[in-house]
Amino acid sequence: MKTKDKIIVAAKAEFQQKGLAGARMQEIADRCGINKALLHYHFNSKDELFRAVLIAGIADVFPVLMGTLNAAMPLREKLQTVIRLYIDQLSQNPELPRFVLKCSLSKYGFRASRVRTRASADRAKTGL
Repeated sequence: MKTKDKIIVAAKAEFQQKGLAGARMQEIADRCGINKALLHYHFNSKDELFRAVLIAGIADVFPVLMGTLNAAMPLREKLQTVIRLYIDQLSQNPELPRFVLKCSLSKYGFRASRVRTRASADRAKTGL
């Protein structure tokens, strides 16, 4: 495996565990056994590395998804195949839903603890 690919694999794990804001370039470098200078040689910034991780993930799924959607098969069969693909992706990447949610919330200035607190307050007001 090439160094750049090792970095992407290590970064994926780090981003899934800690999110974009919590991930550190030094920890990603340590995960793949390289120094931080070599990491920055391949990726100038954490944002650039994050984009590479997302693109790699999309590149794995997109061809299969498009092949299914463009196949000459009944709609029901297409839907079953897409759902199976989705479940396969979740089983291979169990941290993915939490990661996407965490990144989405942090992008808009929310923290998970604030969201939980707000949800608890809303439930208390409505008596649920």
